[in-house]
Amino acid sequence: MRVGVTRIRASVTVLVCLMAGLAVAEPASALVLGGKSYMPNGSGWGTAKPRAIFNGGAPSGAVDHIRWRNWGSRVASGRGRIALYKPGGGYYSKRGAIKLRAFEIGPCEGHRGYTRLSVSVPNRPGGPFGPWQPWAGDPTICGPGRVARSGALRLRRAARPPTPGEKKAIRRAAMRACRPQEVRQYKCKWRGHVMVSTINSRYAWAEVMGPQYDASGVLRRGKRHPGRWKSIRVVGGGIQPCSYWRSVVPPRVVTEFHIEGFTEGDEDFTYHPC
Repeated sequence: MRVGVTRIRASVTVLVCLMAGLAVAEPASALVLGGKSYMPNGSGWGTAKPRAIFNGGAPSGAVDHIRWRNWGSRVASGRGRIALYKPGGGYYSKRGAIKLRAFEIGPCEGHRGYTRLSVSVPNRPGGPFGPWQPWAGDPTICGPGRVARSGALRLRRAARPPTPGEKKAIRRAAMRACRPQEVRQYKCKWRGHVMVSTINSRYAWAEVMGPQYDASGVLRRGKRHPGRWKSIRVVGGGIQPCSYWRSVVPPRVVTEFHIEGFTEGDEDFTYHPC
């Protein structure tokens, strides 16, 4: 009789443990990577196990062919492909590998998901991987507005989409700056991805692909004529030093637009969020 009672108690204990485990376990499919509005002009954010993510900016902000492992666990790891800058400017013709590490599960825009993402990339295709660093230099991929970090909610400023009037004027100014380099076979192509700063509404980011160089960059509206915009900095033939951007664009706006560059004096031209 005692043996029977012991077995029943053991069975009940196991059942309770299993039920408790089911109560706290989270289905992998329910977890997403960051928030959809983290990069309003991008893609892949706020979805489960995305095969590709994109910031909506430079090619170095786009990762594709991602394969994830341990999705749903405390830390999910992945590998994908990304465009890598060349030391002399521009990108390598062959895409390089990238390692991803998603972690810190928590609430994000009404869902539960990974709120932080770190990456490791080589300096050249096939080269050794560099140190781990936050994606785009951000401490979180849940945003904009309220973001989760270390269990507390903090505010982070983020650029906003343009109004229809702003978008039209910004496109006209960006294309006007690009067209002097056009030739018969190669024309400037409007890519959009326009962002207007919420820190200083005089500044905006827009993307245009030029015949030979990346004409994406920062525009500034006039003080006397707010409806008129002028291109003041473009990516050009390759990655630029952070001082190139900060010399004419407020540093906080440079950070807000997630502009990447390198520190002058860095012999390896290692790019990072400015």
